[in-house]
Amino acid sequence: MTTSRWPLLLLSLLLVLITTACQSIVPSRGATATDRSEALTRLRERVLELEREGRILEVELARLRRQVAELEERVESDEAPPPVETRRQPPPEVPPAPVELVEVEDLEMPPAKPVEAPAPTPERSAPTPVTGAGQELYDRGYTLYHQGSYVDAESAFRSFLQEYGSSDLADNAQFWIGEARLKRGDLDGALAAFRETVNRFPRGNKVPDALFRSGDCLEKLGDLDGARAAWRETIERYPSSAAAALSEERLAAVP
Repeated sequence: MTTSRWPLLLLSLLLVLITTACQSIVPSRGATATDRSEALTRLRERVLELEREGRILEVELARLRRQVAELEERVESDEAPPPVETRRQPPPEVPPAPVELVEVEDLEMPPAKPVEAPAPTPERSAPTPVTGAGQELYDRGYTLYHQGSYVDAESAFRSFLQEYGSSDLADNAQFWIGEARLKRGDLDGALAAFRETVNRFPRGNKVPDALFRSGDCLEKLGDLDGARAAWRETIERYPSSAAAALSEERLAAVP
């Protein structure tokens, strides 16, 4: 699939997800007030989740645009004519100066300077962008997840982390491993994956969502105190995030 078709595919996928989510969540006319309230809560959660996924799509779209720009620059550089080489005239020959022999004892040698060891090169802590095969592998896992192939999606994201564990999409891949496990009902595995996202990528953009999802897993596992602690941490650390808004609703709903 060519690069130019990826944005259209990702946007089409997002529209399909929004339409499907709305149709599946909206209650019937005969539903009770409690059913309508629960449906409204689920709909809000789904909208916030789709907003987060939309931001991911925007990041991926910007990355694809940068890749196209790099390819265009390469093409332009390949098409540029080679520089014209001009033949330089050889310098005029100068007769060698007479050599005066000097004994070694007559030379005053300067004191030798101590050799300084080169300064260590600082390790690169900033994440690196993903292009080419790495982007294709991440997109494959993302697509498999939304197609319901959660086992294959987790496998793709695991392969991505092995090859591109220091990239700017590594925290996203770790988070989606947790989501894939959560969809399969593996609560312990999902909780471990979300905690790995927080601990391994403390500055990643998926940390708020991973904290919120950790609370969800703990609630389903029966650890209400741990769930409330995870949601409070989400609100304290990321008060303006969508995950914080969802955490506030969870704290109000969980006794």
